[in-house]
Amino acid sequence: MKRIVKSLVITVCIITAVTLTAQKTVTSDSIIGKWLDHSEKHGDSIIKVFKKNNRFFGKIIKMKNDKQLDEKNPDKSKRNLPLLKKVILKNFKYEDKKWKGGTIYDPKNGKTYSCQMWLENNDTLKLRGYIGVSLLGRTETWKRVKEKNL
Repeated sequence: MKRIVKSLVITVCIITAVTLTAQKTVTSDSIIGKWLDHSEKHGDSIIKVFKKNNRFFGKIIKMKNDKQLDEKNPDKSKRNLPLLKKVILKNFKYEDKKWKGGTIYDPKNGKTYSCQMWLENNDTLKLRGYIGVSLLGRTETWKRVKEKNL
């Protein structure tokens, strides 16, 4: 009986150690980096997420067509500006393992949506854009871009 208890305790300790080692702690800065938006709607774009004044933002740094203009912008004076280097993620704050309170701009229709983001794992970012409540929205998946793949 004593041997079984001892074996059980050792097994539990090993499983706990392996689990804790495998889980990477998410911090507010875990989102910082370059992300590939590979969707039919947007095409292949790379968005650089950065921190400014304790808030998080994201701008387009690479596109299939880097000459593409912001033709759907609701401000007609901005429709001749390039999408490249445009900030499309704005003003996110980190809380409860999510980045919340920000907006995402969709260049395909010129609309800005409320948005929240979370890491599914270190290399997968989920973004949920919505109007009003997050139940009425759409979730997209971006993949982290490794520096060597740029």
